[in-house]
Amino acid sequence: MSDIQADIEDFLRCKRIAVVGLSTHQSDFSCAILQRFEEAGTEVYGVNPGFEPDPDAHHYAKLADIPGEPVEAVFLTTTPAVSAEVVRECAALGIRRVWMHQGMGAGSVSPDAVAFCRENGIAVIDRGCPMMFVEPVDWFHKAFRWCKGLHAVEG
Repeated sequence: MSDIQADIEDFLRCKRIAVVGLSTHQSDFSCAILQRFEEAGTEVYGVNPGFEPDPDAHHYAKLADIPGEPVEAVFLTTTPAVSAEVVRECAALGIRRVWMHQGMGAGSVSPDAVAFCRENGIAVIDRGCPMMFVEPVDWFHKAFRWCKGLHAVEG
């Protein structure tokens, strides 16, 4: 099993995840990802600097605002420039798993953020999307999983 396969399986076993860069628009893919995690039984938090804290909706302005223990993992739907800031916050909070969304373009992937994660003991996934693995997986995401070379990872 490759390192990325192991990192994806480890990430998907987490029970407390934050989606950083969650949109305020319900039609955005970040909201669909948050919903898929919720449907899979994950305690999931939405993080966006524009959010007022809303414990009922699990929405917070930054990772440090999430009550209780730090989340186990962070999924980034931010711009690459913001990803570098977020991984530093993850390191400061002791969060050791980060997944940077990557669809057709760069997505959230920042080479500087990836390097920072690797240098600081944070498992980083720098391609793909959890929608490729969290059941039910639609045909598009199954095909995209194959195209990204992640077909050997269990969903």
